[in-house]
Amino acid sequence: MPNDLFATFADRVMDRVEEVLSNRECKWPASADQKMLLGILKAHRGVERAMPLGEICERMKLTPRVVKDLVQDLRLNFRVQIGASRDASGGGYFLGTNREEMVQASQQMFHQAITMLRVVKVMRAEHNSEDMLHQVRLALETPNA
Repeated sequence: MPNDLFATFADRVMDRVEEVLSNRECKWPASADQKMLLGILKAHRGVERAMPLGEICERMKLTPRVVKDLVQDLRLNFRVQIGASRDASGGGYFLGTNREEMVQASQQMFHQAITMLRVVKVMRAEHNSEDMLHQVRLALETPNA
């Protein structure tokens, strides 16, 4: 379905998952743990079906830190759109089904990034934000920087 003009956001996410699981269109093969995590998340599409971190850890027999690292690696190096939810019902991880859902899921990360950049600015005693903005732009446009 990658060439389907009418593919939905969810279709494209699932196509990417299948590519990673079969080691197609990847710079390197996914690890067994990465594939296992994707296999688990295939049944958890959309924020309303998010799977709690604790349940993932139990099923995979891994620590929360290792699972979080797997998620981060799948996001950055394999470009899989895995969302995270922190709501009253506990939240968890899920595969994105639409752009709005992913924007919402990334909102907290965005705010954390801004806060961290403000701290960096203070620590470096930067008076001009232009140099920092240039560095951020360069980092965002450079793959895996």
